[in-house]
Amino acid sequence: MISVFSGNSMKISFSLQVASIGTALLLPVALPAISAPIPAKANPHIPESVDMYYTTIQKTSETLCRQSLEPIFTFGKSVAHELMTPAALGASGYSGLESLSVKDFESVGQKMKGFLVTRDEVVYAEPDTSFWSLLAATKGSDADREFFRLLKWTYRDGAVPIYISLTTDYSGCTVFGTRELTDVYAAWLSFHSQYPQAYVGLVAAETSRALNELESTCACGDKASVLDELNYFITKYPNGATTPHILTLMEKIRLDPTELHDKTPVRFDKATPTQMRYNCTPG
Repeated sequence: MISVFSGNSMKISFSLQVASIGTALLLPVALPAISAPIPAKANPHIPESVDMYYTTIQKTSETLCRQSLEPIFTFGKSVAHELMTPAALGASGYSGLESLSVKDFESVGQKMKGFLVTRDEVVYAEPDTSFWSLLAATKGSDADREFFRLLKWTYRDGAVPIYISLTTDYSGCTVFGTRELTDVYAAWLSFHSQYPQAYVGLVAAETSRALNELESTCACGDKASVLDELNYFITKYPNGATTPHILTLMEKIRLDPTELHDKTPVRFDKATPTQMRYNCTPG
């Protein structure tokens, strides 16, 4: 699922496994790189890519000319991915961040401007959407400004999108019924239509993630909230590639005679078992 952090935090990014945007947009998307903290045992050096990013973001911040922020944002995310990968710093079983000494960890936090990082109660990395929104306003293109506006709206300056409600430090349920889940999908789809060449992989990741969440089996609310959200989706996209599938899902939910409030599997019929849970609290 998704995690948040508490305690001290610094700056860095998660890395998404992106997919090219398509008609159905049902490709799998990686969640933010989050894990439980592991005490640092190694003391590797900071990767050279961190300094390269720091130099580039400094120049970008100081330039007087507007430019596309996509290259530097994408580069920053790749550096973050390197830091979150155990093999990056040669520490088997540990992410790069966990393997750094306290001094080096603090140095990474200072150099990775525009990204948030923590390794306190949980280990995760996430873009600082406020930083990028401000940078886009003064240095970026129209596509940059709209991209980071949507990113900030989708994540509300946090680690989880607005359609996820955290129930623990590291997991959450899906918010149905507010229609924000469908609206997030629609907004990113609209961005791709307006700027088809901008942030293609990242936009595909956001649309796919929202679309996949429509099939979440852990609903924060009751059956009615799930049906309301799904009905809102098919009303907006009556001819969508996934609409027939959503209609089938809605029918199964309507026929479900129970509303379990725990983790017990619900079976709509013998041929199609499901794990749908209402008022769900994942462990």
